[in-house]
Amino acid sequence: RRDDNSEWPSDKGKYVEFTLYKENRDTQNAVSVIAPLLQASSKMISFAGTKDKRAITTQRMTIFRVSPDRLAAINPKLFNMKIGNFSYAEQQLKLGDLKGNRFQIAIRDISADDDVITKAALDLEKTGFINYYGLQRFGTGQVSTNTVGLALLKHQWHSAVNLILLPREGESAEATEARKCYAVGDIDGAINKMPNYLSIERTVLLGLKKNGPTAFLNAISLLPRTMRMMYTHAYQSYVWNHLVSARIKKYGFTAPVVGDLILLDDSDEGDVDNVEEDGDDTEDSTDDGSKMDTSTTTTTTTTTTTTSSSSSTNSTEDKSSNINKQKVVVVTQEDVDSNRFSISQVVMPLPGHSIEYPKHEVGDKMYSQMMVNDGLDPSNLHSNQKLYELKGAYRKIITRPAGFEWKIMRYNEMDVALFLTDYDILQGKPAPVDIPDGKHKALLLSFNLTSSSYATMLFRELLRIPTDILFQKSMSDDFTKKEGKKPSTPRGD
Repeated sequence: RRDDNSEWPSDKGKYVEFTLYKENRDTQNAVSVIAPLLQASSKMISFAGTKDKRAITTQRMTIFRVSPDRLAAINPKLFNMKIGNFSYAEQQLKLGDLKGNRFQIAIRDISADDDVITKAALDLEKTGFINYYGLQRFGTGQVSTNTVGLALLKHQWHSAVNLILLPREGESAEATEARKCYAVGDIDGAINKMPNYLSIERTVLLGLKKNGPTAFLNAISLLPRTMRMMYTHAYQSYVWNHLVSARIKKYGFTAPVVGDLILLDDSDEGDVDNVEEDGDDTEDSTDDGSKMDTSTTTTTTTTTTTTSSSSSTNSTEDKSSNINKQKVVVVTQEDVDSNRFSISQVVMPLPGHSIEYPKHEVGDKMYSQMMVNDGLDPSNLHSNQKLYELKGAYRKIITRPAGFEWKIMRYNEMDVALFLTDYDILQGKPAPVDIPDGKHKALLLSFNLTSSSYATMLFRELLRIPTDILFQKSMSDDFTKKEGKKPSTPRGD
């Protein structure tokens, strides 16, 4: 519940901003745990972007009229989470307020020589990497978020609900039984059996129970707005990844070509959303260099969110509506001959009705063809359901990490922490120590990425290895055979 007017200080903002620290939980799951403890709706909690589950992360959040004392009181009831650093704010945080993230990552058990590691790190710092959306953008389960997003864009509400709720492989027996109940129309049975951690599925099921078994749009509308937006943004990201691959395959990625787009206002790309999650893969690869030998890489991250001030009104809608005001120029032959622009200035659009497309084959033909193949009309991306229309945005095809720091560290125990978390620092724990003659070698990385850039795409460029789930599983299996135990996620990495 929110605090009554009589309980709320008249000289304070109506929101409380706080820091969420979490381990091995995604952001939506964390919100679904915190809200009931406060007797509040999850819709009262807002944030600028989501953080990966397989990481130790901190991020700022806002909640509507819940006092700092009430927030602090639930800390003893939280598992692998803490909240603190409270302040009053006039405005809530919104998807689109994210400025970027700071990553600290340990890549473990590296077998490459130090000079090979040094060259790879220096090359990455200098040239950057292709700014693909990572696999986590599209979900790690059997049903991809971009598939759900496409159904929503086509107003196929029943199909979208089925994609979320129907049985799928690779889940727990409890979740499978719940999905089977839905498949035969037993909504109550599905609700009773659906695990609490599947909060999206539970919300949709409760919507069907409340509004009727065929009220599919109403059921989806009960999901947090940020989640519904992420589905449609995932489809845009899917298109962008494929067509950036097509552009690079056709024209390379060393210099702009005639017809490319340059965003003149370099301070704000206008990316549709600023959803930040670490850890993904895309099958489109242009890497052809040698790999840095790694028998096992553990890439658990500590991320810290940097947001705009709490008084900002720079919401997702504001950014999207300003796309028409952003100035892009088309690269001409004269620009190419004079080297006026660099590849780091080239942007590609996420599809929408308010952007320009490149004036070459990729922009003139391939965007339209891909959307037509998916059942969309490229000339009509408006919708009477405003949340499910595509306005579009621009995104750089190459990005570089800022504040890039790295060092080689040696250690003995495979599961020893190589970084301190923010919580460790608050507790005054000592920093990990390098062991010069240690059995194992790690590369420790610290860097900033702008919003919507993915750390795993940086890893792919650095390590020259795939980042898909099957490859990571094979590495985990190799570790198990080598060490005689399954790899763990060390606290502090």
